[in-house]
Formats: sequence, structure tokens, C-alpha cells
Amino acid sequence: MAEMKITISTPDLSEAIKALAAALSAVTVPNASLMFTVPTVADEPGQDQFPPAPVNQEPVEDPTAPVETPVTQEVAAAPAQEVMPAPTPEPVPEPQVASTKPVTLQDLCEAGAGLIEEGKMDDVINLLNKTYGVQAVNQLQADQYDKFAADLRALGAKL
Repeated sequence: MAEMKITISTPDLSEAIKALAAALSAVTVPNASLMFTVPTVADEPGQDQFPPAPVNQEPVEDPTAPVETPVTQEVAAAPAQEVMPAPTPEPVPEPQVASTKPVTLQDLCEAGAGLIEEGKMDDVINLLNKTYGVQAVNQLQADQYDKFAADLRALGAKL
């Protein structure tokens, strides 16, 4: 809850308040006595305390009920069109795990660099150190290239 304080400094403030009070006292409210009537308690026992409310014979609509508004709209007849079935997508061939061309040291370096750019440097270093016992890709033996390529693919490399 916010609190707001307004300070107005004016030497004629008291005169302005007196003028406002005088203006408001001159205003009359029509039928003001009817606005504040209080029903009285029945003097005789057995009488209702309040007179019965008049019963409205007209049906009253529920203001929360949904309103049905008829919608009329002219629709122009469209010319008949031949419906063509959607083309079925051709199956995408799965990437080959084993490449027909031999894996080169350059291929391994590029694949490793791609993984490093994806934030997988620790995975590549652990693979080299723990699985192959080397510090760098160029220390792998040529007969290890295919196996290392498969391990890089498992990490998400595109070879």
C-alpha cells in the first residue's frame, strides 16, 4: 500500500476553503429526504416488519446468460477445385557410419575442432587421453583413425 502526501503552500488557502464551503452549502439535492428513509418496526405483533416487495410479473433475463445473436452471412459459391493429395516426403537416407573413403588425420582434426567449438573440449581430451593414451590427434596411429572417428561421431561430430 502506497502512501501519498501532498503539501500545498498558498497564502489564500483559508479563503479558498471558505469559498468552497459557501458554494457547497448553496447546493440543494432534490428529494434528499427520500434518499435516507428508514423503515419502521411494526407496532402490532404478527405484522411483517417490512411491507412485501412488489412482484414483477415480467420475466427477467439473466445478465450472465450468453446472448445468442443470429449471424447471417452471404457466402459466394466457390468454383469446384480439384484437390491434389499432399506429396509424401521421400525417406531421408540415414547417414553412413562407415565411410567408403578412408579417414584421414585432417578429417579427425576438423571433426575434433567442430566438437571443441560446440563446447565439448573436455570430452575430446578425455577420449584422447583415457581411451587412446595420447595427448593430441596427431599422435594416433593410422590403424586407430577409424575407431577414433566412430568415437567422435558418438560425441556428435559430423564426419
